[in-house]
Amino acid sequence: MHATAKLFNHQNRFSNNEIIMTRSKKSTKTASFRIDDSLLDALLGESNSKQVSLNTLVNQVLREYIEWYANAPKVGYMIVRKSLISAILERFNDDEIRQLARITAKQSREINLLFASEYSIDSALKIIEYKMRMSGYIYRKEIHDDYYTYIIEHGLGPKWSLYLAELFASEFQEVDHEAEFEKLDNLLAFKVRK
Repeated sequence: MHATAKLFNHQNRFSNNEIIMTRSKKSTKTASFRIDDSLLDALLGESNSKQVSLNTLVNQVLREYIEWYANAPKVGYMIVRKSLISAILERFNDDEIRQLARITAKQSREINLLFASEYSIDSALKIIEYKMRMSGYIYRKEIHDDYYTYIIEHGLGPKWSLYLAELFASEFQEVDHEAEFEKLDNLLAFKVRK
């Protein structure tokens, strides 16, 4: 990933800085559920492999359902295999891919309002993070000074990097923010002002 560092090196973006995460203490309630033995066993196995408590895992699953899965089909999201996306993109030239991304970005305001009840740089990034998690991308987010920095490993090739960069740039322009991108074959890096 040293190639990615060149984009941000002048501001030392990828040194050994910590990823900043903030958590606010939320009020909780106790609830009791009956679930199938096999589901409980699977949840316990998953919590062990992720090294989180069963309570934390169940909260993550329920939150992702409420914040993503319950609404995603309402705004046109569906599950598609990576191999299909790669094969389709190979049929388009770079200008056509950019145009597809701009068309897709036009729906961003509606999607952000549905999922996050606002349309801002923070809601745009929140939706991008949802999409990355739901797509199984490996990503890293860092917060430095006045910038958010993301490195996304998607594994779909250079045309997908181009598509994502154009999509995100268009979404950021909608909320009056500019971003700087570096596109590699299977990785996209960008930084955007808070």
